[in-house]
Amino acid sequence: MIYPINNVNKKDYIAFKFSKQSDKIETDYKSVNLSDCRSSQTILTSNNISIKKSLLPIDITNKYKNCNVKAEHLDLPNIHILEYPDTNLQVFINADENITTDNNSILDCPKIQVFILNNNPKKSDYLKELILFNIIQKKLKNISTDIDISISNGAFSYNGFYDKNFLNNLPLFNKTFFNLNISEKDLEKEKNEFNNLIDKSNVLLSLYDKSDFKSKEEISEEIKNLKLEDLNSYYDEYKQNIIMQMFVTVSKEYFDNNKKELYTTLNRNIGQKLIKNDNSQSELNFALNEKLKIISSTNSNTILNYPIPLNSVYDDLIGTIAIRILNNNLSSDYKIGSEYFTLPYTFKNNTSRKESGKFYRFEIKDKFDNNSLVKYQKSLAELLNSPLENELELVKEMYKEELKNTFTGECLDIIKSFELVRYCEDIFNLYEIIDSISENDIKNYVKRYFIKQQPIIELEGSNEHNSD
Repeated sequence: MIYPINNVNKKDYIAFKFSKQSDKIETDYKSVNLSDCRSSQTILTSNNISIKKSLLPIDITNKYKNCNVKAEHLDLPNIHILEYPDTNLQVFINADENITTDNNSILDCPKIQVFILNNNPKKSDYLKELILFNIIQKKLKNISTDIDISISNGAFSYNGFYDKNFLNNLPLFNKTFFNLNISEKDLEKEKNEFNNLIDKSNVLLSLYDKSDFKSKEEISEEIKNLKLEDLNSYYDEYKQNIIMQMFVTVSKEYFDNNKKELYTTLNRNIGQKLIKNDNSQSELNFALNEKLKIISSTNSNTILNYPIPLNSVYDDLIGTIAIRILNNNLSSDYKIGSEYFTLPYTFKNNTSRKESGKFYRFEIKDKFDNNSLVKYQKSLAELLNSPLENELELVKEMYKEELKNTFTGECLDIIKSFELVRYCEDIFNLYEIIDSISENDIKNYVKRYFIKQQPIIELEGSNEHNSD
């Protein structure tokens, strides 16, 4: 039977279910406050009633909002940032009234992304990490073949954008990740497959010196000598140094009707205290590419690759706006795109390195010759000597309108989900960040990354070489 017991502050009540098998009663509701009432605590204790630790999160959204907003501001009451006190799991939720969520629909199922980040990269062993992650990937795929999994730089992420059972399976994913039970068979399978796991593009490898990498013989020997107890030991240490974040995009109606169940499901089976995310940004160890490098390509058009660090949302927004201005001003002979990159797993440990970032890729449509690069750099120099203030303001206003439509308008839920991840806790202050970007910021960005830095040139049929 269920018996309501009036709460001591008379604002709420709590229900206890009496079991025939046990005289002990447990509850996980937060509504009871016993600390200020001895008699109430005595009543519960004498009746063998215990209070279970709550699995519900604390809303910390206001911690990231600018409370002294005077300028134009993007108001996002639909977005919440939550933190679980028992695990430190951090959750970003977009409960959007402009989308539809249906657990029974592949297209409209909740969009959930899970990110597990290594908070101590200095202790990373890249090959052990790669083997560990691929074991995890296989075990999660045994639960659901529809989840999408990616691995890079101490980060493991997975989502179920087209898996309508992803939310129901999430507690099992959590349990699997934190309780791997790696076998000799798991390890031997990864040893046999490792050659297929470490290939990276020529463009990425050209960022580094050959001495930064382990030789194929060194890798082979390291893999051969890796023991199960070593991998388990690395796994145990890795778990002690991780931050975990989840990003959830659902309809407001779904969120309002399923809030408590959603909150409980996300955190279930994590079973340990994670590193608390302090949201601090540290500058990546990222040196400019000082030598012009030419690598062979099968692409008929020439591509100039410029590596850019990913340090903050502020830098990312400067880059995004700078590229839009370049696209507006450079001739149609140039097409600018971008591609993210991450650390190669063949790196020697403790090597000074570029950790992660993205390439801006300038595609030149005309046939490339000795004058092409001079002509391109001259175009950039002319742009830097021109006034950009009016155009900058137009681009900023257009971009703010795009952001508004993404987060408050009728945009695809999968796009809303990716943008929520991209901006994270800075999402509430995007207008303020964009408004703070100056003409000098744009020109300094272009000068630093596209003029002072030498490109890595992909050239069809070329012999690879470096130039001083």
